[in-house]
Amino acid sequence: MARDRDRSGRPFAPPSDFNQLTGARTGYRVSFGERQVLLQVLLGGIKDQSKLLVNKQIVDIVHKPDSVTVKCADGTSYDGDILAGADGVRSQTRNALWRLAEAYNPELVRKDKEGENPDRL
Repeated sequence: MARDRDRSGRPFAPPSDFNQLTGARTGYRVSFGERQVLLQVLLGGIKDQSKLLVNKQIVDIVHKPDSVTVKCADGTSYDGDILAGADGVRSQTRNALWRLAEAYNPELVRKDKEGENPDRL
């Protein structure tokens, strides 16, 4: 279930036709909002904030059946259940997801990367 509200019930962003269309076409709702609000909500949900790592340069992401391993430029690596990538426009997280998807459907990934996918919003 997608969450579009914080714990107090306030929406991250106002609803729009785009959100409804995306949900109908993909099964996932998309929300846009202020980055600071999202960060506050995410941080508020982390009980042990010592596990929150920032300013790390990701060099590789290894997906396993029950976990994920992240390797960093400083030689450290981390195992976890979930990876929340907030690593910007040249996202290593996004690149890793493309590699995983490409193994299953290379033509779709190529079309989407090149902007040829007619189903892309």
